[in-house]
Amino acid sequence: MRREDLITELDEIDGKRREFEIFKQLLSHSGDLLVDAVEKVLSRGFGFRVDSYDEYREDLKLLNDIGDPIALVEVKGTNSGLRREHVNQADSHRERANFPSGFPTLLLINPLIRSTQSLSDKDTDLPLENIEHAARNGVLVLRTLDLLRLLGYVMSDRCTTQQALTVMTSERGWLRVGEEECHVVKAEDDVQPLAL
Repeated sequence: MRREDLITELDEIDGKRREFEIFKQLLSHSGDLLVDAVEKVLSRGFGFRVDSYDEYREDLKLLNDIGDPIALVEVKGTNSGLRREHVNQADSHRERANFPSGFPTLLLINPLIRSTQSLSDKDTDLPLENIEHAARNGVLVLRTLDLLRLLGYVMSDRCTTQQALTVMTSERGWLRVGEEECHVVKAEDDVQPLAL
């Protein structure tokens, strides 16, 4: 019986390892592979209900318990950093989907895909003028690194899944998630620490 228990435990560990490999794809992929990885992190990692069917590419929806959309998610992989056009595309996605301008809209961006050699390269600041543009247009930007760190907060019980969802659907600007602390950046003089 002990051997069967060990085999079961190894299978569970192997399954978690495979899931973490998928999560790591957030840092290296773009296009459909990135969208698939984001969908898996949101659904498997956080446990959110996600609608991945959208007639437009690189779009997802977060759903409530009865299947109604509570946030739109625009996913972008880029060799550059955050651009104004990325924010505009997220805003246009919301408009095309016939949601009001205040409807929660997330822009998940995997920046600097080809030019990064390390995780510290991924942990660079986003252009302030584009963050301010996102805040004015009701868009919350997260780098894929921020999303993974937020998942780390949830997995280590630093915050609940509901707290993470509340932040993601109520804030605008940039959700900058560090290893030790989390901030919402809206402008140079508007950086709010979050108690997560």
